[in-house]
Amino acid sequence: MCSKLKVMKLWPLLLALVLISAAPWVCPGNGHADDTVPPAVVATNPPNRATGVSRALPILPITFSEPMNLGGIDLASDFPQASWNWSPDQKTLYLTRTDQTSLLDQGEIFSFSLGPNFRDAAGNSLARTDFSFTVGSDTTVPTVVSTSPANGATGVSRDLAQVSITFSEEMAESISISKNFPNFTVSWSQDKRTVYLTRIDQQTPLAFGAIYHFTLNPAGYLNFRDLHYCYLPQTGFSFITAFDPNAPYELMKVPVAPSKGFEWPYYLSIPKGLSKNTTLLVEPNNTGRSTDDWAVHDAAAFSSAKGGARFAVRLNAPLLVPTFPRPLNPSIPAGSTPTPSTARALSLT
Repeated sequence: MCSKLKVMKLWPLLLALVLISAAPWVCPGNGHADDTVPPAVVATNPPNRATGVSRALPILPITFSEPMNLGGIDLASDFPQASWNWSPDQKTLYLTRTDQTSLLDQGEIFSFSLGPNFRDAAGNSLARTDFSFTVGSDTTVPTVVSTSPANGATGVSRDLAQVSITFSEEMAESISISKNFPNFTVSWSQDKRTVYLTRIDQQTPLAFGAIYHFTLNPAGYLNFRDLHYCYLPQTGFSFITAFDPNAPYELMKVPVAPSKGFEWPYYLSIPKGLSKNTTLLVEPNNTGRSTDDWAVHDAAAFSSAKGGARFAVRLNAPLLVPTFPRPLNPSIPAGSTPTPSTARALSLT
């Protein structure tokens, strides 16, 4: 092992939440020998000395100037118990409140102190950095109230020029979207409640019978938030463009129906001119990897249904492909897009 981990507790006045891990030296030959520039905190959300912060604040990101050593955490705070994880680029640390059912107290000031056991990849230490914020009266978490096309829409025009997403409240003008939609420009409505994604290349039609999916605030990337620094929970939606009218089958998506025993949606391909006496083919989807991004599983099921549709036509049989999840978290509500899992917990004294 080229590094070692040391964990100890601090007991500063009024600081209830502490976790320190140290990686005191770096292996020789790691390619960082010439790096002597220490890392710095370039942003926090809420920012230092912010006021009016939402009482429902679920996640607090701390962004550094460069990729960090993931083994070095040196943080003391009176913030409620939280778990922590890093963004994929190793530059942002996310603190996620363990109990998000309880509201923070209005008027309370939370303080944070980051110490030198935060290190970059070369082993350079962070200078002590402090920040704080004051909780306001807002208690709402932003949500998506509608999209156009609507979530689950089928037969969408291949000439679609724009996708819109409308939120429950005024938002900050920042976005983070995982998608397979063609490149687009971004604009906002005057009231900052609707964001418009306008295709750059509108001369090329969208693909026949394709599923286009969008995940807002995907794991490790949080930018959609309201004006009280409260982030939008990870939210997904998708739609399917019109199929080739000359295709020998029809493909539809059947939504969740718990009352009828269907806990997950499924895709159904039906050959045109199907005879009355036939056999139903069922093919489970397999994404090949675990993820809490619902759009990944949904797209995999759609791809299997579409890919097997012509084979099913030759058999004169309908084909059903359920959208089963393969989650990282142990439990995912049907059809939901849960927040990303977090790897470690910050301890309370």
